[in-house]
Amino acid sequence: QIRNSGTNAGTAWARLKIFDGAGSLTAIDSVQFTLVAGDNTTIFKKMFFAIDSGYVVAEILNCSPLESNLLNNTDTLPFSTVAKMKASLIVSNLDMKAGAPQQLPGWIGGKILLGDFDLTVNGNIVNVDTSHFVITNGTGRLTIINSNTQNVYPVGPSMFKTNFVKISNAGTPDNYTVRVQPYLLRNGNAGDTIKTGTLNRTWLIEEQTPGGSNATVEFFWNTSDELPGFDRNASRAAHFTSSWQLGNLGAALQDSIGRYSRSQAGYNSFSPFTVTSEFGGLPLSLLSFTAIPKQDDVLLNWITDNEVNTSHFDIEFSNDGSNFNKVGLVKAANTSGKHQYAFVHKSPVGSIVYYRLKQSDNDGKFTYSPIIKVSRKIHQELVLYPNPSSQFIELKNISTSEISDLSVLSSEGKLVLALKATNQQRYDISRLKNGVYFLQVIQKDRTTQTIPFIKN
Repeated sequence: QIRNSGTNAGTAWARLKIFDGAGSLTAIDSVQFTLVAGDNTTIFKKMFFAIDSGYVVAEILNCSPLESNLLNNTDTLPFSTVAKMKASLIVSNLDMKAGAPQQLPGWIGGKILLGDFDLTVNGNIVNVDTSHFVITNGTGRLTIINSNTQNVYPVGPSMFKTNFVKISNAGTPDNYTVRVQPYLLRNGNAGDTIKTGTLNRTWLIEEQTPGGSNATVEFFWNTSDELPGFDRNASRAAHFTSSWQLGNLGAALQDSIGRYSRSQAGYNSFSPFTVTSEFGGLPLSLLSFTAIPKQDDVLLNWITDNEVNTSHFDIEFSNDGSNFNKVGLVKAANTSGKHQYAFVHKSPVGSIVYYRLKQSDNDGKFTYSPIIKVSRKIHQELVLYPNPSSQFIELKNISTSEISDLSVLSSEGKLVLALKATNQQRYDISRLKNGVYFLQVIQKDRTTQTIPFIKN
């Protein structure tokens, strides 16, 4: 801005000189202006130069009449094509080539580096391309607020990587927040890093008002974003809720500048997204894994979802929770949808046992499930004494509360005496004839033990 502080009107030239960071002059141009006494004006000049940062020197010269003060006619302003956010910012419309001089002084258009700050655009973002976009290099997010049914979010994870996303909403009007990160985690926001069969990109999308959306989302990527084993001709979007939900399989599209894209319709909830192959690196989701004692055995059940490239499950057992041994194998269904599995571990050793699943893929890779712990009662061998006996018998190694049924059988297996369990576990057999009998003990867990004894 230029101001005439004198008492006379005047005409002059404003010369603009562009210097790079090393101080070398790279461009120069001038603008003529006229100002009445006490007035001010803002001059504009579009200039083209091939540097990303430097400074501009503005000089006032060739004044008519001559200036009375020659000490205030020069100013310097640094500039850059990369704006580094220092606080969260709200702007009304954003032209990525024209800059935002009021909100981001010195930024002449190009890229905005969010860091950990949010950028909200009330309106539209225009003039976006691979040199003009928003860099989500931290936790900062881009939000666009307008009434459009379709918006392109020009985001990328770093200075020279773009991964735009287009959201078209046919449902209840809503606004969306987007950032993209240059890696993919097994469980969307957590877990190990996926290194094969997918893109190394995660788009984190949130809606302003949950529910009501009916969105088609298109994801854009470059060849360098594809991990080993990814097949763009058999690819699909993937959306993580409690597990990875896979979209329709198909070939990626390619635009005029060489970017690839895949889209999926029907989204009404939002969370991490990526693009994967038909046999991509996204893991199956283990929805549940339980172990239940069944008499002397343990019944294991588990439910999976999204089995892609899954070969089998090894069932592993441990008495200490650290050293595991394989006790069985169950083949995987290896198809989409939910699957239920069961395995019975016969007569494991120990009152406390641990189990885990080793899920193996067809390519040899494997992951372990969480470890589950089972406390089980070990049925001790019952002891009957004295044996032989003429009047009373007693039981050891069992409590009354564990007994469901107690009876004396003849040597032919016929019931001859029904007994009622007592706390003392002492039973009168004096009425029995001399001979060989069997005491049958049925426990409440349906375990049955039969003990022979002699009445004399």
